[in-house]
Amino acid sequence: MTAAELLSEDLDIISVEVRTVSGKLLGEVSALPKETAGSVKQRVLENADDELRGNAGRYRLVHDLTVLKDHTRLSECISQELAEEDCLQCLVLMMVCSAPSTMASWISSNPNQLPEVDQLTDPYLADSVFQFECAAAARSQPKASSVSAAISQDSRTQVITWLGMACGATRLEHGLLHGAVRTLDRYAASVAREITLPELQKLTLSSLCLEMKLANADDFPPGQWQRVLQHLSHGQECLSNILRTEHEMLRQLDFDVGTPTSLTFLDGLTMRLTSGPGEGYGPSTNAALRVASAQLLAELALYDPSFQYGFPAAIVAASALGVAFMTVVDEDGFNPQPIDQCMGELKAQHDALLDDLSSYCPGLLDRGVALRDAERKLLELLQECATCGRPGRLVEAFQLLVQRHARRATPEAYFTVICDDLARGLQLLSPKVGLEKYRALYAL
Repeated sequence: MTAAELLSEDLDIISVEVRTVSGKLLGEVSALPKETAGSVKQRVLENADDELRGNAGRYRLVHDLTVLKDHTRLSECISQELAEEDCLQCLVLMMVCSAPSTMASWISSNPNQLPEVDQLTDPYLADSVFQFECAAAARSQPKASSVSAAISQDSRTQVITWLGMACGATRLEHGLLHGAVRTLDRYAASVAREITLPELQKLTLSSLCLEMKLANADDFPPGQWQRVLQHLSHGQECLSNILRTEHEMLRQLDFDVGTPTSLTFLDGLTMRLTSGPGEGYGPSTNAALRVASAQLLAELALYDPSFQYGFPAAIVAASALGVAFMTVVDEDGFNPQPIDQCMGELKAQHDALLDDLSSYCPGLLDRGVALRDAERKLLELLQECATCGRPGRLVEAFQLLVQRHARRATPEAYFTVICDDLARGLQLLSPKVGLEKYRALYAL
């Protein structure tokens, strides 16, 4: 029977053997080609011993060195085997137990340092959450070309700068800025037409309105988000018009909002630095400066849609932290240090960053290459802005960005740092030093 004939017959039953890496038979089931790998795995584990059933979430089925997702249909494996053979006697799958990522293991072993995530004591559960966030961000990521076609670069730069200043003036969190920009970009990409300036003003306020509603209710008690919008609009837009535009955006986006942003992933990747004594870098000026620098760089990335949406959101976040490691001028943050003396620490930080990145995108096999390319582009963008190499509004926007982050760089509860030192460190970020460390790190 040919592959086409077999796959066209829904009633053809095939035999599926599931074995361990050593070849031990765990179970044999009969299945239809349209059945999924997850269904087969579940049926085999139902008849397995208690230990296997208790750890069902850790097991994956593998076919011909390819890890099968639970929704993968057996027909995809069958067609591959029939392309190599004239007939199929039995489909053999291997069941393997995947290890948790280093970041998930670290979280589960440091519950006292991260009380807000003390429920994630199972590292496999943490990995599931990380990977769900990454998949959700990928599904909602707009095309950079569509965003640029709908909003001109100058107009978009003005909008992001205004949103940053508005969030700073009203003490709104960085996450609201990132969420509002992503929502606005997704809407712009979906309408497939150029958005006029009057429309853009209402859409910007509506995006921010939506993010405030999705935020923690304790941060926005009844009436607060309305007052914020009225203050920011300066009477140019009434609240009813903003809400009507918000409803239009929601319908256009099929009510799929509140998706993860690059800052979502950056918060996860910086947990080791903000944790406190013990593993990681601890509550030091060094750690605080790197976290604050990464937040600044992640916001800078918003201005370039080809960069922001040219990589997965987790890669953008990792590149912001990687470049922060490179551009802080030395271990103390202020005194220059020869490149060769700090490369050992930089390599260790970078290796840990790559390990943590695997928590979000384990299926991205070339994540090291993607991170390298993203870091290079972010360093080049930083250099152009810092040296005024790119004329126009972006240079002005970057100067305002640094000033705003320096003013906002107040010590958090886990940072025993002096605010003036942190602000000074942000203003001393060196793209030149960063590029030198980048070339040394990647042996370029």
